[in-house]
Amino acid sequence: MDRHTDAKLPGYEGPFFSDLTDKLTKLYGDWITCTGADLEAIGRGAFVAITRGIVRYVRKDFGQKTTDGYDWFWGLTFKTSKTGRVMVLFPMSSMKLGDLRAIPNRSIAYHKIGDVTEKATTRILSTLIDGVKAAMPQEART
Repeated sequence: MDRHTDAKLPGYEGPFFSDLTDKLTKLYGDWITCTGADLEAIGRGAFVAITRGIVRYVRKDFGQKTTDGYDWFWGLTFKTSKTGRVMVLFPMSSMKLGDLRAIPNRSIAYHKIGDVTEKATTRILSTLIDGVKAAMPQEART
């Protein structure tokens, strides 16, 4: 999947990518019928305890646009500290006739602002992966 390192989100650091964003992108692509409401429900369920407190879901961010002109399908924002926020952006997907999976246009990316630890981003992404696995239909799981 293409990692667009030029896709900056104004006001945030990033984009950032990892093995976890690759895994999340693959799962997201396997779930053909995934909707924004599904992603929002997964975000709301992603309450994770970390060393400095609680990572909590703040809001959905529909239609974010990055500096490369790309309109993202959905974003989930998490608060990691008093000043820290992580926004995980989900790309648009397309299907070709006969495909059994949606093809994301690019890799899922995350951006951060303020005091955000690597541990917090790892916990957020891992929890989103678990949430997608739990929410996607059984036949879509590979």
